[in-house]
Amino acid sequence: MIGEQGISRRQFVAMAFVAALSPLIRRFPRVLAEDAGRTAWLAVILTALPLALSLLLAHLLFRRMPEGSGLTDVFCTALGEGGGRALTGVYTLWLLAYAAFCLRAGAERFISTVYYSASPAVFVIVMALISGLAALGGLKPLARSAMLFRPLLAAMFVLLFALAAKNMDLRLLLPVTAADLPNDLWAAAQLGNNLSVVLYLAFFGGEVTGRFRVRDYAGWCGAMLLIVGLMTVGCLGLFGPALTAHFSFPFFMLVRDVTLLGSLERAEPVVIAIWVFSDFTLCALLLRAAVRNLRFVFAPRAAETRALRRGLTAGCTLAAAAAALAMAPGAAVFDLLSEKIVPWLTGAFTGGVMVLLVGVLAVRRRL
Repeated sequence: MIGEQGISRRQFVAMAFVAALSPLIRRFPRVLAEDAGRTAWLAVILTALPLALSLLLAHLLFRRMPEGSGLTDVFCTALGEGGGRALTGVYTLWLLAYAAFCLRAGAERFISTVYYSASPAVFVIVMALISGLAALGGLKPLARSAMLFRPLLAAMFVLLFALAAKNMDLRLLLPVTAADLPNDLWAAAQLGNNLSVVLYLAFFGGEVTGRFRVRDYAGWCGAMLLIVGLMTVGCLGLFGPALTAHFSFPFFMLVRDVTLLGSLERAEPVVIAIWVFSDFTLCALLLRAAVRNLRFVFAPRAAETRALRRGLTAGCTLAAAAAALAMAPGAAVFDLLSEKIVPWLTGAFTGGVMVLLVGVLAVRRRL
């Protein structure tokens, strides 16, 4: 049953939109410029292909599931209760590891762009604390906040692009040749993989009213691609592909000299606000999903109590914060995590396992 803490599909989509901005801003459009060069904007358009594939996989997984089903229900349908609980346990470990990485990535981003001499521990502890408190409070407050901030955040990207447009040289985006297509497709796969982290929110299926429908998410996907497209065109038009690929956070560099109301009103606070709210939303959702999954793995039939929820939330928050502080003792290690290990593991958990589950359900004639 959905219960009083349930949220609507519109709220769920808004929450996914805001959460997806966190990993999006962290890696793009830099990665697109690295992989596709001057035609990185074309890679954004081609990302519609992996996003469509992701929606198709989700449709196949949930089309015969009863209303209120989440990923744990899909796991149990495909693998049986024991196998489903085991796979949920594996995903729970990954959710906590990914939450830890997001905490550390957010801290490193602030240090490299604003607070150059600060310790990452300060940012990790503060973000873990507020994310843990939000995870304890349930989905409804997060969903309502996302509904409020989603149009504001989207409008900010459009406004910043418009303010920077007068200085762009669109000739830096051309020419486009057939030889660019392989690199564009690879860049599109990277972007699609990055956006697929919202699949983890499918663990909340039991708290969302209504059944999964592709049309509820198609508009969100288009809006995300539009935002990435504006970021990519803006950075390429101002810096060119080489500098865009060189900067750690080219979008932040784009807005450093953009003024909102006059010569003294810079746009950095706007970008920082986007970072903070999207990081907070994603981390809170990851922690809450981990808590929900732990209950399913170890006590699926036990009644949820306030003490149990508090204990699990505190434990997950402390585990994620400790892992965030312990990981990546050096810049080289963090780069390896950020650019290789985490993206590949994300692809495995959001793509590889889902394809295998579709295959298992097909063999068992449950698609």
